[in-house]
Amino acid sequence: MEKFDWKLTIRVNIIMLQLVGLWPKGDEIYRRNLYTLYAITSTVLIMGGHNFFQAMNIFFVYNDLEALAGTFFITVTDLLASVKMYFFVQNIGLLKELMMTLNCEIIQPKTRRQIDLVRPGLTIWKMTYVTFWVMVGATTTLMLVFPFFNNSLQEKQLPFAAWYPFSTKKSPFYEVAYLYQAVGMWYLTVANVNMDTLIAALMMYVGTQCDILCDDLRNLHDLSDTKNIVKCVKHHREIVRSCGEMQKFDWRVTIKTNLMMLRVVGLWPDGDDFHSDLYTLYAIISINLFINGHVFFQTMHIFSVYKDLEALTGTIFITLTQMLASVKVYCFVQNIKILKELLTALNCEEFQPRNDAQRDLVGFDLGVWRTIYKAFTVLVGATLLLFVMFPVLDEGRKLPFAAWYPFDTAKSPLYELTYCYQAVSIWFLATANLNMDTIIPALMMYTGGQCDILCDNLKALKRANFSKQIVACIRHHNAILSFAENSNKFFDMIVLGQFFTSSVSIGLAMFQLTLVRVVLDFFFCTGCDFLKKVAPFTSECYSLLFYVGSATVQIFLYCWFGNEVEYKYPTSSGSKDRMCRSREIGIFSGSRLRCSHGPHWKSTIKLNIVMFKLVGLWPPGENYKFELYTLYSVVAISVLLFGHVVFHTAEILFLVGSDLKLLIRVLFIGLTQILAFIKACFVIKNIKMLKHLMACLESDLFQPETVEQRELIQPDLNTWKTVHRSFSVLVLSTAFLFMAVPILTKMTKDHVLPFEAWYPYDTKKSPFYEITYVYQFLAITFRGVTSINVDTFIAALNTFVGTQCMILCDNLKNIKGHSEEVTVRKLKRCIDHHKEIVRSECFAENSNKFFNWIVLCQFFSSSVAIGLTMFLLSLVDPLSNESHSLLFYFGTVTSEIFLYCWFGNEVEIKVRIQI
Repeated sequence: MEKFDWKLTIRVNIIMLQLVGLWPKGDEIYRRNLYTLYAITSTVLIMGGHNFFQAMNIFFVYNDLEALAGTFFITVTDLLASVKMYFFVQNIGLLKELMMTLNCEIIQPKTRRQIDLVRPGLTIWKMTYVTFWVMVGATTTLMLVFPFFNNSLQEKQLPFAAWYPFSTKKSPFYEVAYLYQAVGMWYLTVANVNMDTLIAALMMYVGTQCDILCDDLRNLHDLSDTKNIVKCVKHHREIVRSCGEMQKFDWRVTIKTNLMMLRVVGLWPDGDDFHSDLYTLYAIISINLFINGHVFFQTMHIFSVYKDLEALTGTIFITLTQMLASVKVYCFVQNIKILKELLTALNCEEFQPRNDAQRDLVGFDLGVWRTIYKAFTVLVGATLLLFVMFPVLDEGRKLPFAAWYPFDTAKSPLYELTYCYQAVSIWFLATANLNMDTIIPALMMYTGGQCDILCDNLKALKRANFSKQIVACIRHHNAILSFAENSNKFFDMIVLGQFFTSSVSIGLAMFQLTLVRVVLDFFFCTGCDFLKKVAPFTSECYSLLFYVGSATVQIFLYCWFGNEVEYKYPTSSGSKDRMCRSREIGIFSGSRLRCSHGPHWKSTIKLNIVMFKLVGLWPPGENYKFELYTLYSVVAISVLLFGHVVFHTAEILFLVGSDLKLLIRVLFIGLTQILAFIKACFVIKNIKMLKHLMACLESDLFQPETVEQRELIQPDLNTWKTVHRSFSVLVLSTAFLFMAVPILTKMTKDHVLPFEAWYPYDTKKSPFYEITYVYQFLAITFRGVTSINVDTFIAALNTFVGTQCMILCDNLKNIKGHSEEVTVRKLKRCIDHHKEIVRSECFAENSNKFFNWIVLCQFFSSSVAIGLTMFLLSLVDPLSNESHSLLFYFGTVTSEIFLYCWFGNEVEIKVRIQI
């Protein structure tokens, strides 16, 4: 008998879904192709835009009940269609699998009688499809032609009430808006009708399969016919979607949307890390343009309003949140490899649920996370929508966020361009922030789910194969510990920053809300009824309320899911007294876990090395060769470092014997520039030695031998990382303030440069002034990066020497308690280790050779620079931008000296440890 084609019944349905971008070709899901581009474009522009403009109209008519009801009932239907499309696209892979299942042999009708049995159900569905199409099509047509029948075309009335950023009462805007509404409504209608009827078709298919199964069971005349009985059982299982062996559980499906959104904002590369490819270029451009750029312009605004308390709080509570997002992005990118490894580990055999009961056990937590993710998305989206739209709703020519820009934003088209930039930036930033915040609770949720599975496995231990089962549980337990430890490494700094920033931001936002309340009380006292009604219901008030809710939910996410892990681990450990109970998971509580692998010394200074490469101080091989990188190093150092020093020094020579204050101003900066150049020269001269030091760190003698030794040295490595980050922030802030002084003090009109220097042309004329300004910006940034990383690299070498002393001391303490042969072998290893640390031509000796002259120059230069800075501070206004720059410079120079003193002293202390 010819194979029955189930998909023939819904052929028109599938064609219509393809038309609106909801059904990729064949059995495929969405790929990177033209159809996916068409689907995204049509969905966003036609469906998303139509819904957005209708929803915005609600804010303009909410005081008019009749107009509100007329807009609301259509808008709700359209928004429901959007939600349907979201779930449809999200589950398109499942739908394609269902369609493929229809072609399998077990689903087919076996006889003509069974075909006749299912045909009425298919016919009823077809009739329903046609009838529903006629009704919905007629409704849509009537709504679209309604303005023609009631003669409202002359008044330029649209079919659907909506807000647009232009006047629809004028031609050709009216005709364009009319056509847009017609296309948008038909798009929504086609999508809505065919999604609804496809769901009905799936139900109809299930019903017809039940008919076929019942017919097969009725025709079982001989109960000994095992073959047909087995077929019926398999058919039943196929119907209820639980046939055969249980498929491998995919943990990543839960966070699929999360990962997709991270990819959109440039935070989820294809491989296990960022590489030199187009996606990395996209990530760098988008993050710097839309996140760091937006934060920069808002931060600059703080310096212009810091004397106005209300304006300051109105700016700073938003800026804090956005600055935290930049820090999160930095931490996220820095630890992306750890996160990729965590998600890969989830697919290992130990983490798989063993049966349906365990799937149901973890399914509840996965469902809770999905619900919270969607709720948080809605809350953040509503907050952003209100922030972005409140200038439009309040009919003021204001920007959504107060910020400083190097042009007049009150003029067109600069105002419109800046408005669009802020809107895109805040959506980009919020998408990154939201999905980073929710992936951290997802890791906690996965840890809790694994505790549930482990607990269930321990409860199910049987006498048969007990040893094998308990070993599997121990391995699972160790895998959970490793997963939790790596999760802690990934998000510990993010959580700390989130709690601090959210607490401050909520307090400042509540302060802003009290200002709204003060306005309301004033209007109550004056008896102004109109303002009394409007004041608490302003868009700004709603924005603040939603912001407080979003910030509170951010904290709630970490608390809730962290508490779930804390709750589940002790619960599961109650069932596993057979295993050691002394090891506890430290998720969120701040406690550290044991790591199953040794530290990679170079990973501690990974960022330091990357910065060295950026400024041309770390060639690919063991030394500089005739290659492009060497050419880049020569050009960059000569132009940006040596050139800046030459122009600065020339200015000093011209000022000798003239203006003392100006001479000192140039001199203390010039000393720092010269020192940075000297540091770079010493790094280049000793690069082969430095490469050899890095190779020494990877030798077996320098590796910690036990978990206790790893835990012993980890605090020192973490201290160095913290110092490196703090020093980087301080130095770059100082450089930023120096570069921003002419802008903040409005001296750019007089063509004043950030640093006094001599140039062989007139810097008072354009474009020489602008070019020189950019040159000084690049030069001071280059200088800052060089100085930061040379100083912290020296501190890292001291840290490594100190940690090796700690490992050596620990080995000597534990040398007893073994056989004579083992003791002699351990003692010999300790002696070799000691020689490698201190003997000539090795680690400590080479470290000293590298940095002894740098330290001497640093102390001399810093002492003179501090004295000159203190002299200048006595001459300037205490609250001026120049004063702030000098104070930051003073702190930076002091920190440079501190680095050498602190880490050098640490080595001295550890060398003298008594065993």
